[in-house]
Amino acid sequence: MKTISIDFDGTLTDIPEALALLAASLKSQGHRVIVITRRYETEENQAKVYRHIVDNKIAVDRVVFAGPLCKRTAASMVGESVDIWIDDQPESITRTMPLPTAAQARKRSKRQR
Repeated sequence: MKTISIDFDGTLTDIPEALALLAASLKSQGHRVIVITRRYETEENQAKVYRHIVDNKIAVDRVVFAGPLCKRTAASMVGESVDIWIDDQPESITRTMPLPTAAQARKRSKRQR
């Protein structure tokens, strides 16, 4: 059994139908499918991410909000060991983002709406 991580912004949001089919196929074969996003774990982000997953009927086992952490570290912190990554920005898997300034955080929040 493998654990497959699918990125949210720019990946799951761009081709939800294809990734819904992939996730269903992987899960039917006994694999785990998780979503790992660099979004911060806010109520607003949780609502948007989970709504997108439900609206597009994407079967996932877990959602991890990495925030400024690299995705590999965030996954590890919640006990996940990812075998395969699907991500439009593969550098986010191993690179930690610097903490945003207040202005950057506001700008990011507006972009994610």
